[in-house]
Amino acid sequence: NPTDKGTADISQTDLLHVVQQSKYFGDDLERIGIFVKYTQERAHLLTFKGRKSDKGRKSEPIYTFPHRTFQEFLAARFLLTNRRERRRIAELASAGAPWREVLNLATGYCVFEDKDDEAAIELIEGVILDEVPTANDLQGWHRVWLAGEMAAIVERHRLQEAEGGPEILAVLPQQLAALLTAGALTPQQRAEA
Repeated sequence: NPTDKGTADISQTDLLHVVQQSKYFGDDLERIGIFVKYTQERAHLLTFKGRKSDKGRKSEPIYTFPHRTFQEFLAARFLLTNRRERRRIAELASAGAPWREVLNLATGYCVFEDKDDEAAIELIEGVILDEVPTANDLQGWHRVWLAGEMAAIVERHRLQEAEGGPEILAVLPQQLAALLTAGALTPQQRAEA
């Protein structure tokens, strides 16, 4: 959960629940074991954190990510591959800082890995507001800042050429200018915006 500080823990039960889905390994316990061992010992995507017992139940292994960015990248990839989650872009953007890096990583993946500017623009369209936020709408100002960061990843000349990009370029600079004069965010945040 990106609202938490630091990295998230995942129990062996939860990990198995994910990898046992038919689109991954199903009930092939040998392949599941190879995957878990590989992610822990070779790829270092999961780190064994210890064992946890829960209310008298048998203790089970607990894993964690070695760095929060791994977790954020996987959340970004999940967002891009799951249509239902993509519909929540505005909600995630409104949640503020915990989702900022996830949405920027998702945009970067669209642009640099998938070479799909339109997909990146769809993400920005989910974040950008129709109107300039009111002075006390902190969530709105965070969304303006985030939309600006995401648009910078796509780059202006590419936005001008892609479907939906000119509409973003018509609205976003005015919102960013309003952000600088509104004083709603910290001076550092306004400078970054």
